[in-house]
Amino acid sequence: RHDFNFPLFLTMLHMVYSSILCAVYLCCTRPNFMVTMRPLEWIRRKVWPLALCFTLSVGLGNVALNYIYPSFGQMLSAASPFITLAMTVSMTTTRFNTAAWISVPVTAVGIAFCVEGEVHFNLLGVLALLGAIVLRGAKSIIQGQLLTSPGDKLDSVALLFYMAPVSAVLLLAASAATEGVEPYRRFYESAAAGEALALWLVVSGLNACFLNVANFLVTFYTSPVALQILGNIKMVLAIVMSAAVLGNPVVF
Repeated sequence: RHDFNFPLFLTMLHMVYSSILCAVYLCCTRPNFMVTMRPLEWIRRKVWPLALCFTLSVGLGNVALNYIYPSFGQMLSAASPFITLAMTVSMTTTRFNTAAWISVPVTAVGIAFCVEGEVHFNLLGVLALLGAIVLRGAKSIIQGQLLTSPGDKLDSVALLFYMAPVSAVLLLAASAATEGVEPYRRFYESAAAGEALALWLVVSGLNACFLNVANFLVTFYTSPVALQILGNIKMVLAIVMSAAVLGNPVVF
């Protein structure tokens, strides 16, 4: 345990690593990529909304975890497919068949039972998490449009290359406002002393980069709704780990 409780700084660091790794990959595999980069106006109109949804969802998710257990948060997050389904239909021309409308809302019904029996319920935490879920759905839809729209079509690495620096700037501002200089001091001191914390931060950054690329690939080959459904697979493991590690009570 390193007691490094600075989630915004950590996510910002992930975006910095993603920017560097994607830039190196694109320069090595596409020598003309930097010459043919999208203009700043396109980045402002297309990428900033994506990065803003990502940053706000991270912030609200962290706020929620100050008031509710991670296991309960994972239960609520199971509503993501239904919320993303409704948002996709309202925001795009995509339509779903009857089977999707019957099966996806089942998760929301199960969540209602989870909320009723939760022994550590907090309204502010629930509202913050629901806000984060809506923003994650919006992010999935926007990234789906950028990956598949004929006018914007990007591959997953290029999209992460454009999004990561913008997200890093937004997260840097949020981290400075709420976490101060302490995470930077801890990071510098651990690196200077050769402690394991600095190494783990680097490893987590590499992992985050690959995870983001995989996230975009799933969106490209399936859909934003499918991405949220697949995301629920981790829910069971997260609930078990939260109960085992943090010792929060579970009601059956």
